[in-house]
Amino acid sequence: MKSFKPCDKCRGKNGSLPEGYIEHIGSSGVKTCIECECHKKWVDEQLCEATFKHSGFNPSLWDYNPRSYVGTASRHDMTRLLNYADQFCKNEKVRSLLVYMYGPNGCQKTVLANYVGKRIIMEGYSSRFILMNTLIGLLQDADFNEDKRLELESINDCDLLIV
Repeated sequence: MKSFKPCDKCRGKNGSLPEGYIEHIGSSGVKTCIECECHKKWVDEQLCEATFKHSGFNPSLWDYNPRSYVGTASRHDMTRLLNYADQFCKNEKVRSLLVYMYGPNGCQKTVLANYVGKRIIMEGYSSRFILMNTLIGLLQDADFNEDKRLELESINDCDLLIV
């Protein structure tokens, strides 16, 4: 997790208030402490990053930018995938689509899948990443193990499942 970087508005210029908060004087003249917008944004990003990690994604890929893509996909295929991530949140029909990425080892399919998952989480939807062999194991054990059954149910309830 990254540390909070305050803006000029809330950079400790408020005396005893912690960074990320500013003094506000209401219409009645009462001074209150309110959270700065930059701190709210930082807290939201921290929550999204924690959700990303908890949802099976690779935490080291949180800062991945598709402009640094070095795989073998064409620019057209990359654009289609990024458009999918954009449209997922705007179009209910897109949320019901099955997307299949294929290619040889090392073409960054997993990296791109993590990026799409991050985008979905950042928009407030739920996304999970699970390896196929892990999913098969859960399916096999769900009838005999309550914890595995509950995990399988949580996977089934997410907005986007990436296998």
